Amino acid sequence: MFQYAKSSFRERWRLFLTILLILSTIGLGYMGSLTISDKIVIQAKEDLDKNWRYQYDLLVIPKEVDPTKGLEDGWLAPQSSIASYGGISLVDLQSIRDIPGVRVAAPLSLLGYVEVNGIGAYYNADEKEAYSYSKQLTTTFDGLSEIVVYDYKGIREYSVNYGRNPYEWDPTNYGGLSNKLAGENEGWRTYMPAGFHIRQPNSLMVIAVDPISENQLYSLDDSLLLGNSLSEAEVSNKIGVPTLPFLALGNNQSQLNEKITIERIHVPEFVSEDEYKESATEFLLRLPRTTLVDLSLNTFSEKWRYATGEMNLTGGSNYNFSEIPGLSTETWVSRLTPITFTSMGEDAGIPVMKANIVEKSSWDNRELPIYRSQPEKDGPLGFNYTIIDFYDSTKITPVYKGSWQHGDPTEIYTPHHSMILKNGFGENIDPTPLLPLPYKDTYYTGSPDAITTIEAASIFFEDEDIISSIRVVVDGVEERTDASQLKVEKIAKEIMDRTGHQVQIMLGSSSSKVHIDLDSNNAEAAGVVEEGWQQTGVSWSIQEQIEKSNIILFIYLSIVSFIFCYTVITHSLLARSTDFAMLRAIGWSRRKIIASLFLEIITLCLLSIVPVVIMNIFVQTLIWEQVLLVILFSFCLIAIGYVTGSRKALKLSPRAGLEGEGTEWKFMRVFSIKGLFSYVIHQLIRRPLRFGLLSIVLAMTSFMVILFLATQKSLSDFLFLSFLGETIDLNLKGFQTVFLVAGVLLTASIVFLLLFLNITERKREFFVLRSIGWSLKRIQLYIGSEVLLVAAIGSVIGGIGAYALLTYYSTIWLPVWLLVLIILAPPILMLIFSLLIVRSLNMKRIVNNHYA
Repeated sequence: MFQYAKSSFRERWRLFLTILLILSTIGLGYMGSLTISDKIVIQAKEDLDKNWRYQYDLLVIPKEVDPTKGLEDGWLAPQSSIASYGGISLVDLQSIRDIPGVRVAAPLSLLGYVEVNGIGAYYNADEKEAYSYSKQLTTTFDGLSEIVVYDYKGIREYSVNYGRNPYEWDPTNYGGLSNKLAGENEGWRTYMPAGFHIRQPNSLMVIAVDPISENQLYSLDDSLLLGNSLSEAEVSNKIGVPTLPFLALGNNQSQLNEKITIERIHVPEFVSEDEYKESATEFLLRLPRTTLVDLSLNTFSEKWRYATGEMNLTGGSNYNFSEIPGLSTETWVSRLTPITFTSMGEDAGIPVMKANIVEKSSWDNRELPIYRSQPEKDGPLGFNYTIIDFYDSTKITPVYKGSWQHGDPTEIYTPHHSMILKNGFGENIDPTPLLPLPYKDTYYTGSPDAITTIEAASIFFEDEDIISSIRVVVDGVEERTDASQLKVEKIAKEIMDRTGHQVQIMLGSSSSKVHIDLDSNNAEAAGVVEEGWQQTGVSWSIQEQIEKSNIILFIYLSIVSFIFCYTVITHSLLARSTDFAMLRAIGWSRRKIIASLFLEIITLCLLSIVPVVIMNIFVQTLIWEQVLLVILFSFCLIAIGYVTGSRKALKLSPRAGLEGEGTEWKFMRVFSIKGLFSYVIHQLIRRPLRFGLLSIVLAMTSFMVILFLATQKSLSDFLFLSFLGETIDLNLKGFQTVFLVAGVLLTASIVFLLLFLNITERKREFFVLRSIGWSLKRIQLYIGSEVLLVAAIGSVIGGIGAYALLTYYSTIWLPVWLLVLIILAPPILMLIFSLLIVRSLNMKRIVNNHYA
């Protein structure tokens, strides 16, 4: 028995060396797959650990407020912390701060929108009783197109009744042209020099914070231009009304581009009434004009946004500005309602919401859609304010940076810019940021324009429940662990028990994509925008999805490796069926043959593990338990191949075994050979093991490739919904590509090896075909037909199996073109491989060897 094993190794050393290389490759591949899998887990864990924590751990909002505004299950709109005007009391704030484990409790209050006076811009060198053609074009930019705010054109007359009510004049004091023009302008008599009020509209979104706790949460003081912190500011009452300290936004994104043009109309000294009988306006427009003023300004720039005073237009683009500190104590404050949404379902897994448009008042002739309404109870309030400093929102960073990277949104200070994806006609455009407009009742308002103190908020509306939300940081939850999550959940429950308010757990949340339909029908306006809404607990979901994906990918590689090795061993043993028959003919029992094969299995198993052990000494990837697992896996794999490959030969009698694999089936009589196709079918039935195994390999390969790609797509689609997940997916692409490339290479190797074994083992058959006059091209056609049929059977079975599995157990699916490619690729590759192998055979040598 040992002598037979020795001679078997000596005669088949190339085959056994191939098996050893394959087994060693599988072992090394197992080490590599473990390494890649570990790197995927490590990379994902690093990304999650850096980004898993939001800028605070809990968000407390009033119990009667709906924070989701249309999406349930832990979704929060970008400015949920200022979704209400108060609702939480200072007593509730103190109660939360008294809870053990609360490190920071920072209150936030939305006070409303303060109206700011415009700036009078007049040509004070104007001449009385002179006519001017004045134009004011005011536009803004929403990130997609210019939007016209005002487009005024009109003829003005500087009245001799300067300082009087423009509607009170005695027609007898004016000439016919002047009275005719006044009638065409509905009686309006201009009593001021030519000019306009600019920087209208201009309202400030005002919020209130506790300066001490806010600086514990964000670097608010570090963003100040002059360093005048709110912590040192006080509410003064020197002139009988409270004066509130404001930090104003210094890097405002809104634009209000205003172009003022004033032209002098040169009216002749003597004008006949017949000249303006039809229309005074038309007559004046026909007269020559000289440009007096041509000025363009962005009045929402840092220089002009908060300036108060009068502008004297001196000619051309020149002016003098006289600053007038202070404002009227009768400052208007608006409390606009929040935006409401309607769910529209999903688009490729991304939630789609429709922003509900509010009906305008009858006097509102703006062409802009509005999404917030103004309740009638709003009105003038007796207060004043002073700007003590300016803050740069881009310089505000979270103190707890686990959730933040430079450039990311910082809650309300740098809210996520909605990215415009489609215009009002639903046409796709290059994504561009949606910029805030000057109107506060439009969709996106931007960062707060002014920040004041909670003390000021108490005076502002004299309301006990003045806090809109409280941001809470929990002590000792720096690590991304289940214990941290439980600690946050415990404090959240205690807050709800003490105050009765809603508590949203922000720990482990991430900004996830939501598409907002702005319900626009204008091709030049934004139609669909993409926002980042907070989805709570998403970091844990990401971890689970990655772990599941890794398991499936590893199973895929394991199955492909198993098929590869199993194929080689099975084919080698099928070729030895004649040897087993000869051994039995000279008296060997089946048990003795099995014992010799077992000795081969042990030898191959031990030799194949040597490279793995040597490599592991250097890289230290596997522990000894895993090394033993590799040995056991190699033994089982070899044993399965040996048992399967030798089972048929050992069951046959010595005489039948000497006939080899190609035994006669009674079923073959049904198929008579009438042509090339029937001959191919006849050969497939004659060798069921050989061609059946090839079809099974192709079916399993197609099945696993489809499952692999579907799993990859499912993971990428899931991660794509979250901005954090999108980053993680990008970081994992390289590792996942290695898995895919390794699987494809192994698959191609299996196909090529099977074809090579099938074709080279049939040299005698090709000799017979050549002897009866078949050309090489005809043999290639025969082999190609045979291969295409086998490959088509395997690909279709694998594709149908994968389709059934994915359809029944999941909603994952792939594009039709990719499925067609996966099904068609194996037959095409096998056809190419078979042609290359047949061409490599020396048919002349086959004939010579036969006659020898």
